[in-house]
Amino acid sequence: MYGSRAKGTARPDSDLDIGLVLVDGEPDYSGEVGTDWPLGNYTAFRDRWGKELTAIVGRHVSLELFARSGEVESREACAAKVSAIMLWSRASG
Repeated sequence: MYGSRAKGTARPDSDLDIGLVLVDGEPDYSGEVGTDWPLGNYTAFRDRWGKELTAIVGRHVSLELFARSGEVESREACAAKVSAIMLWSRASG
């Protein structure tokens, strides 16, 4: 979570900003990324997930991608991460 809710400066009508870091895709036989199913799922379902979360929490929810390990992070995402609060992390392994 990032933005005004993470900073503690949210107003009652503020939206909820959630940053996501996707897991890596499946490698092909050469070791290169073959199928990036996490990005495909995010692209296909982002709007649906946002609407479902908005209905659950009762306010607009923004879903934004943060860079994966080894990817270049945008300036905006770097700034957002300064005050971000990690809500959940997948166990490695």
